[in-house]
Amino acid sequence: MAHIARNVEFWGEKIAEFAVSQKLLTIFLCIMLTLFGGYGIKNLTFSGDYQIFFGEENPELQRFLNFEATFGKAYAVATRMAGAVDGFYKIAYYENELKVLRKAKARADQEGGSFANYSDADLKQMARDKVLMTAQSASQAPPVVKEVAGHGIGALVAPFIRFKAEVPRVVFNTFKLAREEMGSDSSVIKARGYQRMAGMMSVGVGASGFGAAILAMLSGTDDEDMQDFQRETAPPYLRGHSFWGVPRWLSKKFGAGDKYQTVDL
Repeated sequence: MAHIARNVEFWGEKIAEFAVSQKLLTIFLCIMLTLFGGYGIKNLTFSGDYQIFFGEENPELQRFLNFEATFGKAYAVATRMAGAVDGFYKIAYYENELKVLRKAKARADQEGGSFANYSDADLKQMARDKVLMTAQSASQAPPVVKEVAGHGIGALVAPFIRFKAEVPRVVFNTFKLAREEMGSDSSVIKARGYQRMAGMMSVGVGASGFGAAILAMLSGTDDEDMQDFQRETAPPYLRGHSFWGVPRWLSKKFGAGDKYQTVDL
């Protein structure tokens, strides 16, 4: 070992002396080595095919392939349908906002107001901006989510991260837009603002608060009972979910007996 260490030290000193005494040649050699090493990068490819990690007879792979053969087409159709439904929703939302804006302009043309100065192209741009503000959109995802989506496994988790990140943005922007509309000099836009605010309050407070309280009352449970259930019996990935305890009489009616039944909301 001592002999090897002396050799390493000897050649290390020789290389260092050469690099110091032959600066230009050393730089040239480094550049050439870099180019030579990088030449093969053009042949470097990345594959997203997960099957390369499994043998052909792997039982888990075979089960997945059987599942894919059975439900793959249905899953693909469902995915396309989900995109279509989202697209139709945004189109309908845009058309409704544009209809309100055009109504505000028509009223302003008769009675006066700032909306009399807007062209139809301006109204379309305003409707577009309102939809972007208050509806989930991939283009509005935070930069960090877009960065994650562009790297390998991040593309798989990015949609879930984006959904979580979009919720507070949409809620904040909806309240912000409602307040702006309520301060408009147009009675039509002002009414739309009150309508938007009432909708958010009813969904955020009514559905989340009173709805949960009513379900708890019907099931004979309270928040503490549900917290105990989530903490002690639910698996880790379900502990952030909301559950409704099915009333005993309803469980018995459907043949569940006295067993405690819950529905994942």
